[in-house]
Amino acid sequence: MLVPSGSAVLIDGVFSYSNYDLQLTEADLAPRTSQISGFNAGLNFKYFMGDNEARYGVEVLGFRTDFSFFNSLGREYQQQQNTSEIAGYFNYKLSFGHAPATARYSKRLIIDPGLRLHYYASLSVANIEPRFGLKWNISDNWRFKLAAGRYSQNLVAANNDRDVVNLFYGFLSSPEELPRNITQRDGSTREVKDPLQRANHYVAGIEHDVSRELTANFEVYFKDFRQVTNLNRNKYFNDTEEFADKPDELKKDYIVETGRAYGADMQLKYEKKKLYVWAVYSYTFVDRFDGIQEYNPIWDRRHNVNLLVSYAFGKFDAWKASVRWNYGSGFPFTPTAGFYGSVPFNGDINTNYANSNANLSTIFGNLNSNRLPDYARVDPSVTKTWRFDEHRSLELDLSVTNTLDRQNIFYFDRIRYERVNQLPLLPSAGISYRF
Repeated sequence: MLVPSGSAVLIDGVFSYSNYDLQLTEADLAPRTSQISGFNAGLNFKYFMGDNEARYGVEVLGFRTDFSFFNSLGREYQQQQNTSEIAGYFNYKLSFGHAPATARYSKRLIIDPGLRLHYYASLSVANIEPRFGLKWNISDNWRFKLAAGRYSQNLVAANNDRDVVNLFYGFLSSPEELPRNITQRDGSTREVKDPLQRANHYVAGIEHDVSRELTANFEVYFKDFRQVTNLNRNKYFNDTEEFADKPDELKKDYIVETGRAYGADMQLKYEKKKLYVWAVYSYTFVDRFDGIQEYNPIWDRRHNVNLLVSYAFGKFDAWKASVRWNYGSGFPFTPTAGFYGSVPFNGDINTNYANSNANLSTIFGNLNSNRLPDYARVDPSVTKTWRFDEHRSLELDLSVTNTLDRQNIFYFDRIRYERVNQLPLLPSAGISYRF
């Protein structure tokens, strides 16, 4: 960060690089692999004008994806692509009026409009994304907030809806070989103008200081996914000249979906002297429509609870004990309806199917119509800190993961009908030195 002498502008810059590589090998399917490496660099400027401020900046990013995937029918998806993007943004935060003297914020009303221009060079698509934020300090103890915006994304997350538990999350760039139209829930169609994924987000919430120690926060949100790219789970044929007469929904690698996500979050935070309590409850719905059916994607979790309690004690509060509890209702999965023997006909049409060795293939039930078991975990920990001076300290941490030894599902093999659970009760210790 730079603070030029005699200037009202703050300047900060960032550069980062990351690399992600994943391979999943299973007995009954070919390996799935995904590799993504990329960088992003940006400059941000903040200009102060009395109680108001302007923020603007520019960002350049690029990434490379290498993706290989086989669906449950053995059809292959492959993509290797380099992507580059450049974006610029401008926000202007306006402050009005004076909040009550005892309020936590000095201004009565804060409005934060903004605009982002994102150019996807590899797709030759420019996207304008307006943003808006508002906060209203109603009284000493009540605050209202509102936000909305339009968002776009070039990166596609790929997984297999047929997995009971998804361990493979691959990434690829938005493919250009998409259907020309999107079929919506009401049966109407809309043109696919470009491969970008788009969504509109809306959030509203209210904060309340119940007391000096206890704060409550309640938010509701709605996300309208206007265009989402997904792997074509119904692909049966390769998209080649050999199968030119087959319908697109059976041979195209990708489909375009619409969707919604909506729900509410409630947070309570209590902080008094040595005691800290933080609790969050989320109630969420997520659904997608692929042009044929409406379904809940694999990350649709109806209930999620997080509770953290921490207490400091001892001389100079050198000891701290804490416990965290997390509960989540089950994610959707597609059940198994049965099995059948599939003759591959690797030779020709004269293959004798009567004495050939068939491959075991799965008959799937309705897409994501069942739910996995609930997830729950309790993790206590104790930390002791020795402070030698202002800059040097030694910290010892003792913790236990999954103290109640709950059997939370990690993986399920459909063919062998075998379940693998996550970590059992696991004690651990760590030591760190800061200087």
